[in-house]
Amino acid sequence: MPGRSDSSGAVHSSVSWFRRWSLVAAALLLLAVGRALWSRRQASQTELGESQLTRHSSDNPLSGVAISPDGKYLLFGDITGVHITLLRTGEVRDIERQSEPEERQINWSFQWFPDGSQFLVNEFGGDGHSVIWQGSVLAGKLKKVRDNAIAWTLSPDGSSIVLTKATRINGPMSELWLMDTKGNDLRKLDDAGEANAFGFVQWSPDSDRIAYLRYAGKSGQFQISMETRELKGGPPVTLLSDNALRSLYWLQDGRLLYVLGESDRTGETCNYWVARLNKTEGTFSAAPKQLTHNTGFCVDTTSATSDSKKLVFLKRSFEVSVYVAGFEPGTKRISPPRPLTSTEGQEWPVAWTPDSREVVFASNRGPKMGFFRYPFTGGEVTPIVTGIESAGLGNLIGRVTPDGAWLLYEPFPAGYVPGTSMDLKKVAMAGGTPQVILRDALFDTPSCALAPSRLCAIATVAKDQLVFWSVDPVAGRGPELGRFRVDWKSDYGWALSPDGTRIAIQRRDAPEIYVLSIETHTMETITVKGWTNGISLDWTADGSGFFICTLQPRAVLLHVDLEGNATPLWEPKGSNTTWALPSPDGQHIAMPSAAVNSNAWMIKLF
Repeated sequence: MPGRSDSSGAVHSSVSWFRRWSLVAAALLLLAVGRALWSRRQASQTELGESQLTRHSSDNPLSGVAISPDGKYLLFGDITGVHITLLRTGEVRDIERQSEPEERQINWSFQWFPDGSQFLVNEFGGDGHSVIWQGSVLAGKLKKVRDNAIAWTLSPDGSSIVLTKATRINGPMSELWLMDTKGNDLRKLDDAGEANAFGFVQWSPDSDRIAYLRYAGKSGQFQISMETRELKGGPPVTLLSDNALRSLYWLQDGRLLYVLGESDRTGETCNYWVARLNKTEGTFSAAPKQLTHNTGFCVDTTSATSDSKKLVFLKRSFEVSVYVAGFEPGTKRISPPRPLTSTEGQEWPVAWTPDSREVVFASNRGPKMGFFRYPFTGGEVTPIVTGIESAGLGNLIGRVTPDGAWLLYEPFPAGYVPGTSMDLKKVAMAGGTPQVILRDALFDTPSCALAPSRLCAIATVAKDQLVFWSVDPVAGRGPELGRFRVDWKSDYGWALSPDGTRIAIQRRDAPEIYVLSIETHTMETITVKGWTNGISLDWTADGSGFFICTLQPRAVLLHVDLEGNATPLWEPKGSNTTWALPSPDGQHIAMPSAAVNSNAWMIKLF
């Protein structure tokens, strides 16, 4: 999940001369206290003995890492697979799976057995499928244990596993289970319900309790809480409720580590906090303390040695920039993409102005998210609206109305559940205060045609159907345009054609694109030849084809014609997502390039 972004500025005020000396005295006192606190913080950071273990570029970021209990080995996963390295020599060995899946985006996480001879591997596919594998230090191949589940933690004696299961592919991990290491003797511990989930489950060193994060679906987003419970039964105990909770890890010496996130200009900063529990009640025995004081990156996938003196984790940072390129429809080629914006934060394109001169993009360059306009040939950035609460990339997309007067958008919350009511908003392109057009079970983003058409459309969820409606920024909801039956085991996207006569629907785990005629309600099916795993869908400006991003396993931007013939246009280096928005005159496209920097680090003398 990409993180939210935020920043804050300092406000300076002048003071009158007669207060100057009292302020100087106070400032000297504050300076002395500040120096003492800074020295203490610096000493604390130095005592942690931080060191970098891997040096992967953004072309191949790490997605999982774990140190063995004895501190000899490091397991890590990247886009090429799973690897194990002997830390003393740096020797790296690849570990194979029993059967290789099709090319797709894969993430990894690992759990070591207490004796350090074996380990569990969680494979998360970009298609929503998950697999638990088992391997050993000596063997070079993984053995499958279970599908559609995540193994989070092993019992201190290495005989049992706590896992979470989903009731459907792409569904939340809503069930908590206990099983043996062979994948048998399953016993259900809890069921959070279809809209809820469990994560980061940890077994206490004394074997009596587990701790975990609970994600409760409420008002279209997850409410996150940290809970403990006795394995023999009884109600859970809530330790902390905070939507800034990111992960959890229970050290063998009894200390409980958790990560809190904090929005910043680069996306999100994350820090470790540490606490001890009252063994009898399962509550905090004292107030938690902040362990690290990071800025500019997040930490996750925590593991530690059995003596709790070496902590290994991933440092991750995430950047998104806007790129533009010339497009030649006849040759189906683009010119070399060039960056349009240059910041250390997150910015992605959402639309063009009708005259094809400016790109409209979302950005966290202010205190919160906002929409801005920028000439693609260069010039001044013009704010449209700022101060939007948003979960970041993919959760804030706007569309410009055909007359160029309004920007329509839906601020999707983090953990959005299809069918949840939310606002469709409008803001004048010249700037102003956003206004709510309507509230409904909105799906995906609004979509607008190009002039001379005046049509904009939205999609709503009605059980197993997407219902498409016309919408006007002033008059509100208009007539129904059509319906499409969906299978919620899969993910979907849709887009209105430039002439406003057709709606394209993409099932993102299949090669088919369905084109619905608004006038006749007939359906045409286009099969993309040779490519799967599409994650974006946009029409070309003339309506003769589509721009699609597919994961293979990294992002590849395709041009697809109406016969399904696909031509690669761009493979943004190291990016795991992109899309292409054509200018109304069809001569240019605007694209995001998202890069993840992720490497393993260690804290010693912990």
